[in-house]
Amino acid sequence: MPILIDHLERRLGVMEGGRRIAGLPEGGSLSIARFANGQLQGVVSYASIGLSNVPLQSRSAPRGLHMELIACEYQRDDTDDSLPSALTALAARLLREETAILRGEVVRLPGPLRPDSAMVGLYAALPVYFDPPFKSVVVENDCHVAVVWLVPVGAMEIRYIEKFGYPAFEGELVARAPDLLDLRRGEIV
Repeated sequence: MPILIDHLERRLGVMEGGRRIAGLPEGGSLSIARFANGQLQGVVSYASIGLSNVPLQSRSAPRGLHMELIACEYQRDDTDDSLPSALTALAARLLREETAILRGEVVRLPGPLRPDSAMVGLYAALPVYFDPPFKSVVVENDCHVAVVWLVPVGAMEIRYIEKFGYPAFEGELVARAPDLLDLRRGEIV
């Protein structure tokens, strides 16, 4: 894991701790780590560590895919842990089901991410707020690991993605340039 941790820390900042996820299939090891003081000022990031140890299956790829998930938000003074909790639940589910999440896919949450947020889903994206090489890394066992950014999205945005596809949605993101780190942002469609 040292190559992966170094890859994450160079962009997300120093790993400050995390939580180990229990209740996984035999031999499964997964944690959600917290990072701060990285390239994005005033941002705290969370990343799965260990998800990439298991090849995850996809409908569109004949071989297993190795990935880690990240989620980012502005650092706040409160102790709300809704974003890392959502990341924890999704990472554990992917590991249990051995299923990959691909760019453009959306995972619906049971409700808003936080009471003051309209975000009710997580959208799988390339980590475009970081330099292009951050999107993947080759780790110690020569395994290629993709870094998947989970962007919080609202109900109208989810419907837009379902109707028009992720390329159209990403076109709207480029055209409107919303602050994807702000969990209280308005929806763009």
